[in-house]
Amino acid sequence: MKTQLLIVTLLVIGNIVTGQGIKGIIKDTKKQPVPFATIYIEDLQTGTTANQNGEYEIKAQPGKYKIIFRALGFKSQKQEVEVASDMKQFDVTLETEVYQMKEVVISNKSEDPAYGVMRKAIAYAPFHLREVDKFKSSVYLRGTVYVDKIPKLISKFASVSDGKNEYKIKTGDVYVEESVIDMEFTAPRFFKQKVTSLRSTFPGESNNPINPVMTIIASFYQSEILDMISPLSPQAFQHYKFKYLGFFQDGEHTVDKIQVIPRRKSQELFDGYIYIVEGRWCIHSVDLNNTQYWGTMNLKEIYSIVDNKAWMPVSYNFTINAKIMGMRGRYKYNSSVKYTDVKLNEKLVAQFRKNGNAADMDAKKKTDLAKTQAILAKERITNREMKKASQKIEQLSYNEKLDTITPAGYKELTKRETDTLARKRDTSYWAEFRPVPLTAEEIKSFDEGPQSVLQKVKKDSIYQSKDTTGKPRKENRLWFIMGKTFKSEDKKSWFRYGGLIQPEQLAFNTVDGFRYGLSSNLSLRLDSAGRLNITPWVGYAFNRKALMWAVNTQLIYLPQQKGILELNIGEQSRDFSQSDGMPGFMNSVYSLFLRKNYQKLYNTRYIELKHNIRLHKAFQLSSNIMYERINELDNHSDYSFFYRNSREYTPNIPVNLNYQSLNGSYFRNFVVSNTLSFTPQRKPRYDISKNYRRTSPSISLGYDIGLNGILNSDSKFQKISMGINQHLWFTRDREIEYKLKGSYWLNSDKVYFSSFSHVKSYDLPVSFSQFGGTFQHLPFYVPNTNEWLFEGYFNYSTKLLVLKRLPLISNKIWTENIYLNYMHSPAFKHHMELGYGLGQIWAVGEIGVFSAFDNWKYSATGLKISIGFN
Repeated sequence: MKTQLLIVTLLVIGNIVTGQGIKGIIKDTKKQPVPFATIYIEDLQTGTTANQNGEYEIKAQPGKYKIIFRALGFKSQKQEVEVASDMKQFDVTLETEVYQMKEVVISNKSEDPAYGVMRKAIAYAPFHLREVDKFKSSVYLRGTVYVDKIPKLISKFASVSDGKNEYKIKTGDVYVEESVIDMEFTAPRFFKQKVTSLRSTFPGESNNPINPVMTIIASFYQSEILDMISPLSPQAFQHYKFKYLGFFQDGEHTVDKIQVIPRRKSQELFDGYIYIVEGRWCIHSVDLNNTQYWGTMNLKEIYSIVDNKAWMPVSYNFTINAKIMGMRGRYKYNSSVKYTDVKLNEKLVAQFRKNGNAADMDAKKKTDLAKTQAILAKERITNREMKKASQKIEQLSYNEKLDTITPAGYKELTKRETDTLARKRDTSYWAEFRPVPLTAEEIKSFDEGPQSVLQKVKKDSIYQSKDTTGKPRKENRLWFIMGKTFKSEDKKSWFRYGGLIQPEQLAFNTVDGFRYGLSSNLSLRLDSAGRLNITPWVGYAFNRKALMWAVNTQLIYLPQQKGILELNIGEQSRDFSQSDGMPGFMNSVYSLFLRKNYQKLYNTRYIELKHNIRLHKAFQLSSNIMYERINELDNHSDYSFFYRNSREYTPNIPVNLNYQSLNGSYFRNFVVSNTLSFTPQRKPRYDISKNYRRTSPSISLGYDIGLNGILNSDSKFQKISMGINQHLWFTRDREIEYKLKGSYWLNSDKVYFSSFSHVKSYDLPVSFSQFGGTFQHLPFYVPNTNEWLFEGYFNYSTKLLVLKRLPLISNKIWTENIYLNYMHSPAFKHHMELGYGLGQIWAVGEIGVFSAFDNWKYSATGLKISIGFN
């Protein structure tokens, strides 16, 4: 589950003078800080939160403001505070909330009062989802990742990539990102976003915030939120039990506290508390937990009445505690929101007010509305009445012809852009407009970088207790062995020395034997759009006794990587199937432990020029010029941990009918390739469940030519290829992906095997390649061809099909997948594979059964396991 998942909201107050406002600490009656308490300024329609230490800060013009201090489990406190010309200290003490119980008549047939409250809230959920027609907001978001522990055994493998570079992650690192997003909402669920400010210590220089905006865009009034079942879903009673814990007064409003109890242990369900405003039957706040295989997460949202119109969320707090494979980490994010231009769906609101206006409705809709109003007017309603009212409200709420929205209209309503100045805001800007104070760890992460922040803060606190002057930071004496990053003063350029210990560079194959390499990276910022990356690599094949090397140079010369030029040179051993072949780590495991050498290699001394440019929003052109001198290699190692006396390694010769040996000579290969990709405009469609149905086909056309005679080149061929792939999301639970690929050789007079059309195949019981787009019953290299070829891949994925109905796994966030793969070539007339798999097991694993058919006749069935690290 990729949950690539978390976010927060900003306070921007116009014409503010630096240093004006209030700040303080929010504590309980025992003098302990109240973390993430909400501060709502009624006069400004603005919400913000305290940090995890209870510290808050509000910038405002001089004047009197009514401010509400709230935290779950504490009594709300409303204060009138006067802001002068300086920053005023204003500490707050919150008292523990005392919940009162209503008088109820108890009998053997009595149900918990919580069910009556929840029926009304569930019935009204579609109304509250559409109660607001439009609004604008300024959202401040801050997410912080604390890396508490990474075991030494895997510390060298712990890294993240921004698409250009790899960044090591270590115990004690703290990564922070804060951003400001101007957001415009248009019913039913369109969010136009503009990132106006962005500051981050996360790797890379992306202009898109990492914080998950989906947390704000999603709503508990929907049936599902973040792929989990909402307590306000019409099917909630099938999944949850509810318990009434009492009520309290928030001003003139009575608020019921309801305990949410899952009926079964499931990763799709919450437990915790939901607070409902009586009469309006809307959310007052939520405090819900969810348990996953990797840890737990807690989601808090607090609502307030905005502009005396509707209860809307004014603060979000999201906390994740993760623990997996010995690694431990925390993710915290909080938010503050400032609303403007809130406009209600007046037509919908009028329909559900007493004596609402329904003059413009036809007779049937008037009848339905009257029946629905009669149900909602009852003091108690049944489950059947709840579902009926919810459905009718949903139908009345979604009476617009949403499928008539044009692609241009959809694009405008869902636009996401980043201000060119977003990353150029200085520290004084953030100090002025940041509504949630930074913690000591977050300050260190911004000032000194994310590395080892937890240790730095701990050391600082120790030094301060002993000597307020502190002590100088010790230099890492082992940097020459372990690696180090050297940054320029402006931190926009760096040299990353990888060190002498790089375990990920260690591999084994029967050609090179054990091989080891060292890699570093130089990255230079040229201007606002340009960057030069130089990555040298040197390796040694110990059994072949050969030095290998490479220098990869990348020039990014257009914003957002729209233009990239690369020059790569080197000499090394390569897989015949290149990127579609056997991964090196997988081959090392099979060779050393099972004595099976699937990978076949050749030696290449090469120079390569690549160019990738986005010609238009829909077109992209990739060009590649490669000149290489190729020679064949033999096995140089017979080593393995096991099976030395019972199994033999196979020769370093690909198994393919069209493979021709060079017989000890060289092959000079000069190939020019061009690929034009076209992605047409997405045209969205919608259904009543508010889920998008997106179509986004991508079409590619390629031409490869082997130029004979240039620089004594031996190659002589021409090939054209075409492909189309598309991913369709029908609901949150169902999606389809298909790929169609074809290639045709205009001539293939002289083609070395490495230039053949490659078919991705993994005839292995366990692999690190995902099932999609891969044949599971074709051996490596066998289907590769220099003749015409057609491939087709189809994948259907759903959360509930057959096995997920079984009690033992119904509570897992696994997916059920159906695969249908087909290939047709002169060597394989009709090869088809049909598979069924359970995916997203521990987020990366999948287990499946695949059957193969050759020329429409059954040929094989096998159990396959995929660990999708790639």
